[in-house]
Amino acid sequence: MKMVEGFIRIKLSVLLAMIILLSGMLSGCGLFNEHTADKDEIAVIDVDKSHDHAATFKALWIGKVGTYSLKLHRADRSWVDIWVEGYKKGKKLEQPLLALSYGRYPHETYDGKVGLVWIYGANNKDMIKLYSESSSVGMVAIDQFIGDKSEAGRTGWEYTLGEDGLSLKPGETALIGSFRMNKGSLRTGYDWNDPEAVQEMIQSNDTVMLLKIKVREEKSNTHHR
Repeated sequence: MKMVEGFIRIKLSVLLAMIILLSGMLSGCGLFNEHTADKDEIAVIDVDKSHDHAATFKALWIGKVGTYSLKLHRADRSWVDIWVEGYKKGKKLEQPLLALSYGRYPHETYDGKVGLVWIYGANNKDMIKLYSESSSVGMVAIDQFIGDKSEAGRTGWEYTLGEDGLSLKPGETALIGSFRMNKGSLRTGYDWNDPEAVQEMIQSNDTVMLLKIKVREEKSNTHHR
């Protein structure tokens, strides 16, 4: 009887240890959990998989959509900058094609959406718009930048985040999306975390637009949108 009771206690101990281990693994899965391992992390951004806007735009051939989920850990002290950089023949435009800034929410944490909308216009008059749940900017015409799409050759849009999203530190600039146009082939498989690989991509394509984000931390207590 003592041996049976001892065996039961051992099995319960092993089962309890496995539960604790599994709980720890699950709580650490993904970047959108409530507690962050890195205290310097100010935000997490990931591809928004809850909406099908991108598929709808593609199916109707009316444009492209890049939608992201953004979680701010210190939203009451955070300011978000998101912008589109343009490159022609490897040379960067002096000013962003479009830029949006917003932030300083009344609560400490915030979960919301942010992204880029590209509308195909008549007579090659394409436009882009940046948006969040609280603000937006655009539509801005980009036809002069991209030129005649009928002569563009190959085009491609892709998210440049990892499968588990991207962790952001205060003041850190991150590349979250890329659009390319090239009369030649379009190479895939770039390491978007490698600045040299990104630069190689820019130099290898006729027209490039990069969607970037930065979250700054401010000390002022003034709230604005």
